[in-house]
Amino acid sequence: MLKCYKCKRKKLILYECRCKGMFCIKHKHSEDHSCNFNYHDHEKARLENTKIKLHGRSLLLNRNV
Repeated sequence: MLKCYKCKRKKLILYECRCKGMFCIKHKHSEDHSCNFNYHDHEKARLENTKIKLHGRSLLLNRNV
């Protein structure tokens, strides 16, 4: 049986966080276990990689609304 990294109690069901820790349901959210994973930088990098890049002509917007 595994233990929660925060409360050290033995639990059957644990959740793995992006900080690579295993936590019980009480401590599964990043605010509840002082998570050191940087969600802001991770999401920023993910969005940069998925951003649509236009080459050649740019799109024209219809401004007759």
